[in-house]
Amino acid sequence: MASAAAEFSGVSKAFTARGDAPAIENFDLRIEEGEFVCLLGPSGCGKTTALTLLAGFDRPSSGSVLHRGRPVAGPAADRGVVFQGDDSLMPWLTATENLLLGPRIRRVPLGEQRAIAERLLALVGLVGHGDKYPRELSGGMKQRIQIARVLANEPDMLLMDEPFAALDAQTRTHMQDELVRIWSEARPAVLFITHDVHEALILADRVVVMRAGPRSAVRTAFNVEAPRPRDRSDPRIAAAYGEIQRVMAEEFRRARQ
Repeated sequence: MASAAAEFSGVSKAFTARGDAPAIENFDLRIEEGEFVCLLGPSGCGKTTALTLLAGFDRPSSGSVLHRGRPVAGPAADRGVVFQGDDSLMPWLTATENLLLGPRIRRVPLGEQRAIAERLLALVGLVGHGDKYPRELSGGMKQRIQIARVLANEPDMLLMDEPFAALDAQTRTHMQDELVRIWSEARPAVLFITHDVHEALILADRVVVMRAGPRSAVRTAFNVEAPRPRDRSDPRIAAAYGEIQRVMAEEFRRARQ
């Protein structure tokens, strides 16, 4: 079998300094090349813990975390992370300068940097906004610059931790559509964390639901059969929503017990 984009095998993570039970235990998940996976579950079930391990920001207590068949040893440009807030942009840099942080660190020639900036500003729909500073951009525009900055490093995987949670409903809907468009062109594998079942169904090839924590692991997974681009009124989306919401409700009840 070919290597997956990412694979968790028997992964447990305990924060021993706090003396807590493991956040995740015997966690198994395989993400294929080019696959868009959304991770759902109650607060505290270890979704961000799993993403942090794959990003290389932390190490598992046991088990293995692989990227393209190799153990994750630390952060790397081939796994780009998009955070929830927009405060990761450097406020003293323009949108273009923020976007080009990675290429500049890698000493990419200036001509190539200009081409990268032009291509990615066009990809995320921000042509003409490259000279603006973060304070001059809307929340949605700042998130698109975050995505462009990650794509400038040409990652084969995007790790996204509730990147649209702070946006208003209309902007969030627009950003979901924009992300699908960008992903369809670049085709990295994606691990996307969300609490929003409907968002997961619009974005994902597969929706993975985690059990309530602590000691959480995957409870079940749903393949999303609706074709792309997805119509939010598609009866298949509504049917899948009801099924996933039922499972989520059971886990929320368990989390409160």
